[in-house]
Amino acid sequence: PVAKARALAKNGQLSAAVIELKNFLRAYPNHAEGHLELANVFLQGNDGVGAEKEYRLALQNGYSMDTVVDGLGASLLLQGQGARLLKEFTADKFAGELKARVHLLRAQVHFSLSELDFAKKEVAAAQAVAPNYFGVHLALARLKQVSGDLSAAETEVDAALKLAPSNVEAQLFKGELLGGQGNFDGALGYFDAVLAANKNDLRAKLGRVATLISLKNPTLAEADVDEVLKRASGSPLAIYFKAQLLAAR
Repeated sequence: PVAKARALAKNGQLSAAVIELKNFLRAYPNHAEGHLELANVFLQGNDGVGAEKEYRLALQNGYSMDTVVDGLGASLLLQGQGARLLKEFTADKFAGELKARVHLLRAQVHFSLSELDFAKKEVAAAQAVAPNYFGVHLALARLKQVSGDLSAAETEVDAALKLAPSNVEAQLFKGELLGGQGNFDGALGYFDAVLAANKNDLRAKLGRVATLISLKNPTLAEADVDEVLKRASGSPLAIYFKAQLLAAR
């Protein structure tokens, strides 16, 4: 059932995957992998509350913090619960690469609050612990981007992609940076690569919409934004793009 649900989710059938896993977990409520997979599906569908609950159940039923920390952190960020994340995830509790990952989660909260000095401290702490972790390069790229040095940011993202070629965050960031420098065809390639692996990724879809608008392809852009609005009707960015396309028309 877990494998079947994973295949359904990969095919974009998130509701069917959730039903499959919930039915399975009713029979096997302590099945850690089932909870972990359900958490991943919820996260894929941008359900931060459901994802957090299932990541915690996976943790309670035997998975280590190393396995769930990134997903659990992402679920809290998705809910706008940065304060809870900062309170729960203190780096002193961990060691090695896991400690670096916690520093980077904390940095994401500070980025979201525009607290750049705090973000820099967390990134520096992560770099000191695990300088060759791809996430450190992504965080350094974000700092370069904020300072306006897109070329240096791209160099850091390339270093991250070399270490983790299929990492979604790195691919999205690369597409964002290419688009920001006017390389729209290159940007589209990265957004399409993410969508090929997960057609439900709203960030990739919105990145693709922005790129198609820049490429003056409103027909494809509007089809994409309408698809996003069906799944996330309250997305401010999607609503803005829709208005922009209607005004142009």
